[in-house]
Amino acid sequence: MKPLILIGCFVACAVCPAAFAQDGFPEFDIFFGYSILKGGEFDDINLNRALNERDGMMADGYRVSFNRPGFLEKGFIMTYTYNVTSNMGLDASIRYNTGNVLSVSGRDIVNGVVVRSKDMEYDVNDFAFLAGPRYTFRNASSRVEPFVYGLIGVSRYRMTEVIWDDAGQSSPSKNSLENYRSFAFAFGGGLDIPVTGNWVIRAIQGDYYVRSHPAHLRINPREGDKKIGNINLSFGIVYRFGN
Repeated sequence: MKPLILIGCFVACAVCPAAFAQDGFPEFDIFFGYSILKGGEFDDINLNRALNERDGMMADGYRVSFNRPGFLEKGFIMTYTYNVTSNMGLDASIRYNTGNVLSVSGRDIVNGVVVRSKDMEYDVNDFAFLAGPRYTFRNASSRVEPFVYGLIGVSRYRMTEVIWDDAGQSSPSKNSLENYRSFAFAFGGGLDIPVTGNWVIRAIQGDYYVRSHPAHLRINPREGDKKIGNINLSFGIVYRFGN
């Protein structure tokens, strides 16, 4: 309940700027950027055992190979900032990332002959709303503006397990996780480079983004949630107005 109250306060401040209006610096920033999310590893999941028990492939000669494409999820980020003072601001941010985090190929081989095969792919997407304070190191004589921030909010996470059979037909699995919501937070910083009076290049923004979601592929579904630490990098443009 407390995180929701804090988020409500941040949003109320962001949408009611007249209460804090001051001169000498841009009142509003809107950032549109491309985002790359390095997802947390599924480090406590025994996929070999999971595939065997799930699909009844316990025969000798069963082989499983994995392809982990870096756990990179690509997407976008948009952040609205209300600058309360020249240095302190309030952020309201949304971010969306999606991608394939794991591919699995299984082959049951008897006397050198593949008698059964199964391919799986795990696709995820994550949508988050986060809000919180930002501090910008703003100096009239400087051509760059570093900043740091800390955000809290909620994440909606979905994981789809797609299975291909021998005939090449695909279907979502009952093990797919649909629209799981959890508390999330992020802290990090970045670097802005003003170009004109209104336009700014955000050369880099990076944060450590943490969400808590179920252990999707564990054998025992009653095992608890797991906190997943992620590295989020983004870059793009900022439009400023309300000087």
